[in-house]
Formats: sequence, structure tokens, C-alpha cells
Amino acid sequence: MMRTSGPVDARFSSIDTLFFGLGAGKCGTTWFHRYCRDHPEICVPWLKEQNYWSRACTDGTVPGNVLIAEKRHLGFGVKKIYRRWTNPTNRALYRGTKASGRASRNPGPPHTAYADALFQEYQPAVTAAGEICPSYAGLSRRTLSDMHALNGNARFIFFMRDPAKRLISWVKDSLRKQAGPEGLEYAFLAERLKN
Repeated sequence: MMRTSGPVDARFSSIDTLFFGLGAGKCGTTWFHRYCRDHPEICVPWLKEQNYWSRACTDGTVPGNVLIAEKRHLGFGVKKIYRRWTNPTNRALYRGTKASGRASRNPGPPHTAYADALFQEYQPAVTAAGEICPSYAGLSRRTLSDMHALNGNARFIFFMRDPAKRLISWVKDSLRKQAGPEGLEYAFLAERLKN
């Protein structure tokens, strides 16, 4: 039996399907978010990882360092966007960052601030809405149940990948940031993996 810890915003039940992407990082979550963002029948927030449910945990637990990571993520987003304000994509991303900030300050029922962030790109043709946040895999059963109770057709998409390939992808991504604009050369990667 579905239950919720209080009244919820009507927008959650106004769509056919509500989905939550969770699982592990480096498993295609960014690709999936971009795919959903470009699909005319799917509504996702501009910022991929809202981390809203990590703060709105109904059992009082918050996995890992979610709040620290979120503060860093939102702060970086705002600074980056201010530099190129004339770009329409950046204006939308800025609005999304602001909506995420409001949601982070107002966790809990009726989840209106979260609905504002989630449905910021809503169009009449939308039949599915949701978000992708790998850290939701660490949420409690009770919180996942509350997420499911928002919509009678709520779905959870679990992302996973071969652990060795995931590790290699994570290492490459970390080294790519160190390598700079030259990119990753095979010799650079091999040398770093030895250490």
C-alpha cells in the first residue's frame, strides 16, 4: 500500500509517469539525462542531480556528504553561468540552479519547491517527468516509498555497469581533468595508472 508523509503538490499526479534514475556514477547517467532533456515528451530539470530526496529523507538520514557536494555543485553552476549570461542555455541553467536552491531550502511535503525544479521545462506534450541522481541508491526504503507515492505510476531506473569498466571510466575522467586541453594521451594514462 502506498503512503506519503503528508499532502503533495498536484503536479506529480498530473503526468502519466514519474521516474527516478539512481545507481552508480559513470554508468551513463549524464547521457540518459541529456537524452531525456532533448525528448519532447519527457521533462527533466536542467541540473541533473537535484539531491532533493537526500535532504528530504523521511527517516532523518542523509547518505554521505550530499550537502557538501550539493553546495559545491550549485555554487560552481552559478559562477559558470554568470560568465556567459547571454547564452540562452545558460539562462535556463541559471533558472534551474535557482530552482534547485529553493528546493534544497524547503525539503518535505508538499514538495512544491521540488515540483518547481522538476517541472521547470514542462510542456503540454510531456507524458513523463523525473530526475537522475545516482546517490538516491543509498536512500532508505521509507524514503523510496515516499518517492513512489507521489505518482501512481512512479518508476525507478537503476543504472549499473561492469565494475572494472566503471573504474577505468572514473580514472580516465579524473585524469582528463588533470591533462587539460591537450587531452588524454595513451602514454599519460599508462604512466598515471602505474602510480
